[in-house]
Amino acid sequence: MPRKLLPLVVSLATAAVLGTACSSTSAVSGTPGTDVASAKGCDSGAMVDQPLFSPATDTSPRAASYSSDAVAAQAKDCEGMRTFLATPQPGFDLQSYVFYGHLESSDGEVIPFSTMTQRQAAELGTTSSAALRVSAMTVNTGDGVTIGGIDGVPSATETVSYTTNPFSLRTQSATTDAAPQYVDARVVEGQLGQPGAVIELTGQLTAEKMSRPGGPTVPLQVSVRLRDVAGVGQWGYGPSGFFPQWLLPGQHAAVTGEHGGDVGAYLAATGEPMTDQGSYYYSSPVVEVESFTISEGGSVVASGTGGEVLVDYVTQSFDAAAAAVVEGGVEWSEFSTLLGGRTMKVGVVEQSSVGTLPYAIELRADGHHLANGSLEASRRWPIGSITLTPDTSATWTSPRSGKTYVMRYTAELAGHDGSSSASLTYEAVIDDQELSVAGRTVYEGLYRVTGTLDGRTVHGYAWAEIQPSGTV
Repeated sequence: MPRKLLPLVVSLATAAVLGTACSSTSAVSGTPGTDVASAKGCDSGAMVDQPLFSPATDTSPRAASYSSDAVAAQAKDCEGMRTFLATPQPGFDLQSYVFYGHLESSDGEVIPFSTMTQRQAAELGTTSSAALRVSAMTVNTGDGVTIGGIDGVPSATETVSYTTNPFSLRTQSATTDAAPQYVDARVVEGQLGQPGAVIELTGQLTAEKMSRPGGPTVPLQVSVRLRDVAGVGQWGYGPSGFFPQWLLPGQHAAVTGEHGGDVGAYLAATGEPMTDQGSYYYSSPVVEVESFTISEGGSVVASGTGGEVLVDYVTQSFDAAAAAVVEGGVEWSEFSTLLGGRTMKVGVVEQSSVGTLPYAIELRADGHHLANGSLEASRRWPIGSITLTPDTSATWTSPRSGKTYVMRYTAELAGHDGSSSASLTYEAVIDDQELSVAGRTVYEGLYRVTGTLDGRTVHGYAWAEIQPSGTV
């Protein structure tokens, strides 16, 4: 349950349209550990500008849920997915765009980086119409996290500007006696979520150094240019890509019992919608950094032409039961793992009322495309075949919070016959990656990955989110 999937009050640091359907409509059965063949995705043509509903005015409540049919607008065809990604979705309690990964400077320095913009209902599990919007950027050049952001209910001085074709999203805070602060994401070539799209991220913020709490702020300017290599993919199940965040006790027993730990098989057999137990969760899994510049106090501190990020697009709603789970002592560890065209989510979520849910999923740049043009998850491991182990001999204790974090984890993923299909080691590239914002303390940043996958040696980077219990 990474930060992109939780409401931002607890996680700050962090339309169907008329068109031509894509080729290949076959779907993965949900059986983990099974590779699927590649198929053609969408072309990169312009979006149709006549959606069947008006996203700017349609605020009727909507919820993420599982269905074996393409009932959601974004599941139907290529234009539906393109429009969904680039359009405000006010009917959901939460909508977020998150970019995170690493930048490689011209002198070989590896820099953890993230930026996000998120809208969410002010109160979960209620009918409150108030909406909070938060945008933030973080970088870590080796001396701890530098973070700047804009948050609150939009007003005359804090504005959100959104265009859909071409896509752009800008949060800005401006007063008469200071230069404007902003976080901006925009597509300058192609279409959002399509292969070849070029995205520019820029920010100008008054930032805080986490390593110097209460110290002077620093003017932060960031510019990053990205190219989406593979287009968008779906982590979840069914044509709509529904991603469960937790299982209720009865569901957990059925999944691990008669369905062999296979969540997809359980959903296919029962058709249970799991409404509000998860999100529509999509990512662009292979996005290359073309160039970047980071300045602090008017001086360039890093620049370069290398790196790789992951882009998440998430929509979700929370009924009262879902809000109780989220706010009831949930903790998680997740590693978004980039291995050169093969991207994995490996993690575990724990909460006292719903138990433990480990997960491991893979998206491949050369994978199978669904009818809506998105990459389908090429593999999902059964619950019982996933082991994520912290190495308690490798820790770092924050001098600020006093919390101790694990700097090394191992992940073992077993194949159908019990043999290892993946053995991965994650090691933090920088010790101090702790964030403390709005009363929440979390460890979030970059880990180096080594190991084997399907018998081959692999290496890369992973973005880790280590959320201790009791701090949400």
